[in-house]
Amino acid sequence: MSVWEEIRATLSDPDPESRIAALEALVEQSAAGPLEPEVVELLLRGLYDSEWRVRKTAIEGLLLYDPSAVQEGMFAALGAEEHAGARNAAIETFIRMGRRAVDPILQRWGKTAGDLKKFLIDILGEIGDPRAVPPLIEALGDPDLNVAAAAVEGLGRLGDGRAVEPLIRVLQSGDLWLQYPAAGALGRLGDARAVRPLMRVLKDRTLREAALEALGTLGAPEAVPTMVEALLDPQPTYRDVGLQGIDVVAVRPEGRARICEELRRHPADHLVGSLLGELEHPVLPVRRAAIRLLGWMRATMAVSLLVDQLEQEEEIRPAAVEALQELAGGAAAPLLPYLQDDREKVRQGICQAIGEIRDARAVPALVPLLSDENGHVRQKAAEALGRIGDPPAVPALLPLLDDPYVDVQEAAVEALGRLVSSHRAAIAIGPLLLEPRPRLRRNCALLLGRVGGEGVLEPLTQALKDEAVEVRRAAALALRQVGGAQVFPLLLKALADEDAEIRATAALALGETRDARAVDPLCTLLGDQDSWVQTTAARSLGRLGRREAVPTLLQILEREEGALAIYAIEAVGRIGDARSREPLVAFLAHRDPEIRKAALRAYSLLAGGADPRILELLGDAHWSVRQAAVEALSAKAGNPAAREALERLLTAEEDPIVRQAALRALTGEGEDVEA
Repeated sequence: MSVWEEIRATLSDPDPESRIAALEALVEQSAAGPLEPEVVELLLRGLYDSEWRVRKTAIEGLLLYDPSAVQEGMFAALGAEEHAGARNAAIETFIRMGRRAVDPILQRWGKTAGDLKKFLIDILGEIGDPRAVPPLIEALGDPDLNVAAAAVEGLGRLGDGRAVEPLIRVLQSGDLWLQYPAAGALGRLGDARAVRPLMRVLKDRTLREAALEALGTLGAPEAVPTMVEALLDPQPTYRDVGLQGIDVVAVRPEGRARICEELRRHPADHLVGSLLGELEHPVLPVRRAAIRLLGWMRATMAVSLLVDQLEQEEEIRPAAVEALQELAGGAAAPLLPYLQDDREKVRQGICQAIGEIRDARAVPALVPLLSDENGHVRQKAAEALGRIGDPPAVPALLPLLDDPYVDVQEAAVEALGRLVSSHRAAIAIGPLLLEPRPRLRRNCALLLGRVGGEGVLEPLTQALKDEAVEVRRAAALALRQVGGAQVFPLLLKALADEDAEIRATAALALGETRDARAVDPLCTLLGDQDSWVQTTAARSLGRLGRREAVPTLLQILEREEGALAIYAIEAVGRIGDARSREPLVAFLAHRDPEIRKAALRAYSLLAGGADPRILELLGDAHWSVRQAAVEALSAKAGNPAAREALERLLTAEEDPIVRQAALRALTGEGEDVEA
């Protein structure tokens, strides 16, 4: 008995584990050698197996081959009406083949009809290749309504603008079977051309829900009157669609004004009553829109119900905070009693709302919450006090610099940074740098950086010599924040620290000073024992943009590879010295694609026009280098040679990321177009 006969016999074994093992052995054997007809036959047979795990194994094997080698059997399985498992397995295989499957499907397109064509449409819609758009548009006129409806859905999934006008014609066709999905597809395409046609069909009661849902997905302000009217509709589903549309429109700058204007045209009592009933709705966008509207309508009777929403899902809480802020109307008084609520999330949310209101009269009620047992509440109370900006809160905030939780510490640093001046910070914070707790000293240093000004330099000088490395790191970060010529001597001291992170932070800060005096110390750091410090120094030399650094950077390129070479290449590219051009050419052929990519980007800054060396890299073996070459040419897309090269690439390129980059370069847009 031959090996094929053995496997064929095993595939009839009643034990599914034996059948799986047989197919796995077949896949392993066939992957190592040439394609055998028997392999294809047995894998295709596996698609018809009654056990889904066997079918999965067969799919994995078929994916190893070019679709042209297995397509006949795949199409046969796709049309096997009596074998739903085989049909579904064939659909999954085609989808997972992706773009490789598109040509075989399109070649078969004219020979299919009915359910088989519908399956092919579903597959093309899932693959998402723009080549599928023309045949799917053609299928909109198929006499089989199931095929036409599948084409509508498929075009909606493809997201290609070429489908907008054909789908609008379907929407206007009068065929309800197709109009309904066409409305949804137009909403998903997100094209403003669909707004007016969708507005027109709102008059049709049978299409109103689908059209309004599509307009909501589009975020069309024109549909706001209908969305608001829907809130008073007796049908719950229509109210839900209206609220979901409002949820989308509300986040746009012009959306809120349009919604509030429309709300004023309707009896407030009726609207509020309808909205209160939606606060328990399980669909989050519906509930979120209801919350927003109650806030904008200043529905004071809803305060306690909105407070309850602060305990709900994370996606709901921001809308509840905003609504409570609106309800308060610029005064924190209506919200102050809830600062004493037993629920931690309620106290957090009320602190947030009061912080946005910025009413200084709330300070006495907020200060006790800086000692709340819950860290999140302490954090939100500190943030609120910082936003209110009342300096008397400073003494109460200072203890939070030593809070057990980092988020609370950061909130205290931010709040105090808003409340104290450079002079006051030096007086209030300076003595705390002598405290025995490193965490407190660290946050004091960070606060000094947040405050800035010359008054903080003396205490930061002290912090830069602290015995605790985390305090020195904070001091280095603070100096970077303060910036300016006055910090230059202190940064030079930080370069001598034993801690690599401090040296790297100082190197980064030196690059931001734009001071020519930083060139020599940064060049010295290129020889640091720590690779992070070396690469940071190279990046900073690039930021400085000083030509004096070029000889040292070119010396690095003569002996270094890896990350330091990449950053040195980027630096000479940013500096833009002509001396770097020829040395960079050698790196365009480097074995490491990351180095080739860096050299290409740097070289393109020095090269003029559509340089032949850049054009050559459109054919590089690595996709990321081809993408970098496309991006380098995008600014030169008006050059005939560059445009011709990009058009050729667009025709031949298989990688979707590179292809998309080429489309953007040629059209200035990110949408897929037919090559």
